[in-house]
Amino acid sequence: MSWWGVRAAVLAIVCVASTSHAFVGDRAGTATVRVADSVELGGGWRGLRDRTTGVVARMWGSYVAVSGAQRDPAIAERAARAFVAAHLGELAPGARIDDFVLAANQLGGGLRTVAFAQTWRGLRVVGGQVHVVFAHDRLFAAGSDALPNVSARGPASRGAVVLPVAGGYRLATVTREAHDDVYTAADGSVLARTSRVRHATGTLAFDVPERHPAGARHAVAAARVDLVADGVATTTADDGTFAWTGTAPAAVAPSVLGSLIQIANAAGPLATASLVAQPDAVTVWSAASSEVDDAQLSAFVFGSIAKAHARVIAPGLAYLDQPLAISVNEAGSCNALSSGDDLHFFRASAQCENTGRLADVVMHEFGHSFHAHVLIPGAGAFEPALTEGVADFFAADTTGDPGVGRGFFHDDRPVRELDPIGREATYPRDVSGDPHITGLILGGALWDLRTALGAAATAPIFRGVLERASNITTAYMAALVADDDDGNLGNGTPHGCAIEAAFGKHGLAGAGYATTTLAPPTVDGLAIAVAVTTPPATPCPRPQVTQMAIEWQLGDGAPATVAMSAEGATWRGAIPSQPDGTVVRYRVVAALDDGSQVVFPDNPADPLYQLFVGTAREIWCERFDDRAPRWTVLGDPIWDIAAPAGAFDAPGAFSGGVALGTVIDADGRYPDDADTAIRTPFVDGTAYDSVHLQFRRWLTVEDATYDRATLAINGTPVWQNAASPAGTLDHVDREWRFVDIELPPGRYSMTWQLASDGSDALGGWTLDDVCMVGLGKHAVCGDRVVDDGEECDGSGDCTLDCTVIDTGCCSTSRDPGDALVLAGAVLLVLRRRRRRRESLL
Repeated sequence: MSWWGVRAAVLAIVCVASTSHAFVGDRAGTATVRVADSVELGGGWRGLRDRTTGVVARMWGSYVAVSGAQRDPAIAERAARAFVAAHLGELAPGARIDDFVLAANQLGGGLRTVAFAQTWRGLRVVGGQVHVVFAHDRLFAAGSDALPNVSARGPASRGAVVLPVAGGYRLATVTREAHDDVYTAADGSVLARTSRVRHATGTLAFDVPERHPAGARHAVAAARVDLVADGVATTTADDGTFAWTGTAPAAVAPSVLGSLIQIANAAGPLATASLVAQPDAVTVWSAASSEVDDAQLSAFVFGSIAKAHARVIAPGLAYLDQPLAISVNEAGSCNALSSGDDLHFFRASAQCENTGRLADVVMHEFGHSFHAHVLIPGAGAFEPALTEGVADFFAADTTGDPGVGRGFFHDDRPVRELDPIGREATYPRDVSGDPHITGLILGGALWDLRTALGAAATAPIFRGVLERASNITTAYMAALVADDDDGNLGNGTPHGCAIEAAFGKHGLAGAGYATTTLAPPTVDGLAIAVAVTTPPATPCPRPQVTQMAIEWQLGDGAPATVAMSAEGATWRGAIPSQPDGTVVRYRVVAALDDGSQVVFPDNPADPLYQLFVGTAREIWCERFDDRAPRWTVLGDPIWDIAAPAGAFDAPGAFSGGVALGTVIDADGRYPDDADTAIRTPFVDGTAYDSVHLQFRRWLTVEDATYDRATLAINGTPVWQNAASPAGTLDHVDREWRFVDIELPPGRYSMTWQLASDGSDALGGWTLDDVCMVGLGKHAVCGDRVVDDGEECDGSGDCTLDCTVIDTGCCSTSRDPGDALVLAGAVLLVLRRRRRRRESLL
């Protein structure tokens, strides 16, 4: 269901569980499970008292100072015996201090541990023991597994021990049979049997990228994966642990198959490895140097992580306990898909990474399958934009990063961004023919909700959207229904205001919802103003603007910042004075108290305004209102002069009533597979020190990967709409933009061109007030402009050298524009639109 471009909370690196050995208690083959209660023991000591035996199993909370205990084991043993003797009533009820014999006295890691084994009348008490711990010459902790009130009847044979059994204690002898210790009574009956076999435990982890191969890597537990350890087939637990017989290292052959994830390799056999597992250690399988093998390990881990996260959102969903089929290394590139059940990922290319090695892509595709199994038939739907939005959010929610698809183009850039600074995708403005782009509207709303509430509180609301939304516009109600706590949406929901704010910011909270809005900046010289409208709270509060600033720069220089201040509902600021002829680039950034930002201009493909400083002299202008321009149309004849009327064009002309544009009537969209251009006559700017082409533009066009809008001067392109690796950076002006292009003195003809592919056409070019202006004009006699040093120019009393005489004229009366038409060009005269539409002549 997904197409990725022709954008961390993951399982933690595993801590190894220590090898454990169960003590066999009153019945052969069983382990005694004991329950302990917290107790206060006096003198600052606290403890855990075994509920069954009454023994204080652990003591801590105070200490006894023992000088020299760390360095001298004899001092430590004497102090330990004295402490145990003083606390026999808690640590070993019914015992004597002489019943305890030294078992260990060792120093390690700054701690000294002195341990004693329990006896009764010189016989070992099976399982009985006591220990104390020193640090910094202080006895500060003690523990006991001593048996209370030991007493046993009968003759004690050589090698006899005291065995705890049901109802008390028995004398027994111990013999070895195969791998078992057998405890036998004097009458020959078997009292207990314990295995001497020790099972080593280790952890299997896969070395995979955290997000993508160009970034960091880490070892992640391989959950429920099949492997063979010392020739015996077994399966890891959820934390990657597994066991084998004995305590020696084991030969391990891991796989990429398990009860939750089943990897299929379209490029050949499944990945294999021969590893050696050490007891109590992590065994890491790494295939980082092999694209084909690494994709298998990575997809296994990322699929496991996705399933684990899905269980948090939809606990008990049966689909999550079924094996998930993941096919990797499939032919093709720059793609991945979900069938609604199994997942498919493709090989790497020069442009794109192997998608099975990308955490975000695996999680996004799993998000589609998760959606398909969570939605309630007859209530929810698998609508394209909806499922793209929820799949993007599922990936972002899992990683904790709103940038989805990092690594897709062999770098850390996201393919899609759910939280772009100052540019939230909104309905219906950002509805696109590409469901991935439309899905950003809902994905952004869900991310904003997560930011406001946290991941845990958002999870049940997200599940409600998955279950009951049939498209992005119905997701708001689905969220409220999931959040309701009393069967009455009329009185609100526990998180209703947060849901309204998040969805309202993206235009999804219904037609009656109004929030704080900022108008595009207005410019007066170097002064800039932004009007803010804040509706009243009804009943939820609306965000307030807390600060606003102008970020400006000259050319590609370092930006500077000017703070703006509020004057009523308008924020104002000014760029510092600049010399005439300077072109300033700038943007306005506003911060709101809900943590969001608003940025102008609202066009990521062209993120800075231009501002021309000073007054230039008009050399030539075409405003499309006073006369029909004499411009040349090349290619498809789709240019016209009219009042913009289409939904994909400007809402009106910048000045006057009409503008020039491509398919400016109807819905405004240019045709598929178009190739068209319009060219001005040549304009002479040789009489000026510098020349600027200036015009107003309202352009909407796809990413240049697909559709190209170009401005050429004398046939050389000087500007083109932006392209992105993912092909998702559409150029969409949302206001009339001022454009300035500085040129050296010369004669120029300008050409605006549009070339489209076979789908997803937008509004194309709309132009108004196109002018060539100049600075530093030289005196030119005959151009009908009275320059410095001239007494006249072009009047009836002017001489050939532009001095005043009674009669005569130094210049012709012809329109200089007539001489500027390119010789030999086929002209298509555009007549100004008045009350009715006219065809081009």
